Amino acid sequence: MTEHATSELDSVVAVFDDHKEAEAAVRKADASNIRDSIMVALRRSWFNPKTITVTADGGTVQLTGTVDTWVGRHLAGSTALSAPGATSVENNIRVD
Repeated sequence: MTEHATSELDSVVAVFDDHKEAEAAVRKADASNIRDSIMVALRRSWFNPKTITVTADGGTVQLTGTVDTWVGRHLAGSTALSAPGATSVENNIRVD
């Protein structure tokens, strides 16, 4: 019975016996997806992607580069923090 039921679940990525293990797997952030999400959001906010660099390590995001205003710096940081999977942002963007 189990063999038949699981053979129809082609999209299952993992099965966990422990609820905490499953939660940890869900929370684990894919850094490249976080980075891509932030870059898309920054482009939508009219930021020039050539002036801001985004790196991610797990859910920790680091922003570097330059913007024209303090408001722009703040907006870039809050945009990055709102990305799915982002848990903290180190905003090292300079205002020129």
